[in-house]
Amino acid sequence: MHRRRLRAHRTRTAFEAHREREILADLEGPLSSSSDSFAVESVPALPDTFSMVVTGREAILSVQPLLVELASRSGQLGDADYVDYFLMQPYTGGKIPHLFLLLSSPVDGVAKLSSMAIVGAVLIHEYQVAGIPLKFFVTDDHAGERNVLAAEAVRSAVALRVVNQLVERGAHLIVLSLRDAVFTGESIMRRHAGAGGMWAVVERTLTRRLPLAESFDTTLARLGAHTRRNLRYYRRRVEEQMGCSFVANPAMGEEEFVALNRLCSYPTPDFVSRWRYRTARTLRGGIFAGIRGSDGAWLSMVGGRRYGRTTSIDWQMNQTRFSGYSLSTVMRSYLIEQEIAAGAQTLLFEGGTPHSMQLSFPPDRVCDLLVTSDAFAGRLLRRYAARVLPKGNFVARALASPDLAWRPW
Repeated sequence: MHRRRLRAHRTRTAFEAHREREILADLEGPLSSSSDSFAVESVPALPDTFSMVVTGREAILSVQPLLVELASRSGQLGDADYVDYFLMQPYTGGKIPHLFLLLSSPVDGVAKLSSMAIVGAVLIHEYQVAGIPLKFFVTDDHAGERNVLAAEAVRSAVALRVVNQLVERGAHLIVLSLRDAVFTGESIMRRHAGAGGMWAVVERTLTRRLPLAESFDTTLARLGAHTRRNLRYYRRRVEEQMGCSFVANPAMGEEEFVALNRLCSYPTPDFVSRWRYRTARTLRGGIFAGIRGSDGAWLSMVGGRRYGRTTSIDWQMNQTRFSGYSLSTVMRSYLIEQEIAAGAQTLLFEGGTPHSMQLSFPPDRVCDLLVTSDAFAGRLLRRYAARVLPKGNFVARALASPDLAWRPW
């Protein structure tokens, strides 16, 4: 009788509605391991959970304080502090954000949620065209740190359970990244024989964290000799030849910032540079700094965030005509000194850095889990998406990985 009621309840899910700002509170549990499509063999079993899905930016932001508490007690301090910042990024505006919450017991609506009831949370984005959801789900967290929140022992299992729910709801494509994940090789098996579809796991190594010591000189001593020399040489050169100085929180107007962006290597569209300027000026814990010449001209700008003892650099722009002065190196030299003085222990470059200093960074292991359905859309994506999506697109890169080996469910 209970199982009949459970099956009937599952058929009434409202996930397909996908309306912005709508809260979907589908209590679908208990989701025991016997009902999971994927079995996690090498991680602790995840207890029975109930599921709640929160859709839309405003609805997700209403539960952000609970996510901050969940991250804190899960050993992910700071990973949920900027959910609002990432949901407002220009490049995520065309996707529908979904927050999957796995709960220890049923809860009657978001208003009655408590952080202690949340076993895990997964934030994932769905592509849409003209307001029509496409059932293509991707992460915006390519480092695999902030979009899966759960205790470390069950983090991989939480990610897999949410992937399983998306599969059962008809997803054509899922791309989810998780740092130090345990869903490689034979730890994933499809239990519903004959259901079709394919899955693959790709491992990546990211080098994006510079541990900071108690002083500038001690930090540099840990880097390679070539990098140490450049950090000192190029900074001294611009100071002596151009009278440059580092300016924190510069009094710069928005139009001046946008105009500077157009003069820089790899300029972003104006709407992106305006978003960068506005968030950098208003973001709590935000960093906004620049390098200015003796004539008052801005040569380089940088923006980011401080949380806990970590400083994250989200973007940097450098004037093209000064490329011979290695402004990226100069800015990093100033940042190391400034952030040590501010008490930071880690300088993190969002998205990584091509700078030679990365050779001294400790590596992060990230796993990308890719799942496609056996429907026509899933087969089409598996075969052609890497060719037609823009080159810099994360999904295109994942699907084009030479290490990609599809396996049938």
